[in-house]
Amino acid sequence: MYDEYLRDSYDFAMDAISNKNWNEKLKQRYFRVSIFCGMAAIEAFVNNIADILSYTKMMCENEKAFLLDKKMILENDKFIISEQNEFHKIEDKIKFLLSKYVKDFDFGCNRCWSDFISLKRKRDFLIHSRSEEDDTKIIDYESIVKNGITSINKIMDYLCLGIKNKKLRTQIRDLRF
Repeated sequence: MYDEYLRDSYDFAMDAISNKNWNEKLKQRYFRVSIFCGMAAIEAFVNNIADILSYTKMMCENEKAFLLDKKMILENDKFIISEQNEFHKIEDKIKFLLSKYVKDFDFGCNRCWSDFISLKRKRDFLIHSRSEEDDTKIIDYESIVKNGITSINKIMDYLCLGIKNKKLRTQIRDLRF
């Protein structure tokens, strides 16, 4: 599903960018949907990776629990993954995966990380907004969305290379601005 969400995100952004006769409110609407779909894409991707890795010996039990949003509990003097949920931030999961499987990834210097964080902050602002109006300028939306969706794509590609030893599928990788 993550590939469909990423395609949706890209298409909504392209519609907002390319339709010059649209009014500002309509463009804002399309950019917001693009942001939500993009973030859904990376979350679905990470959940898919977590599920795949949970069946391998590539991670220890506490790492699996972390990625699967499950709580580790002590049962009969042994730690096990419980069915109890313990949710973790998507950026923490991605940071963990990149640190573990992409050895040369530099969070301080790699622009895709800061662009991803900017997109996530915008998504969080939109979801938790206390304002009645969206006063984000179209030029700001366009920049956040273009950079953010490209960063999601790059992060997915880094993780595919690091975990699976192969690049993200071409039709997904090509969804860049």
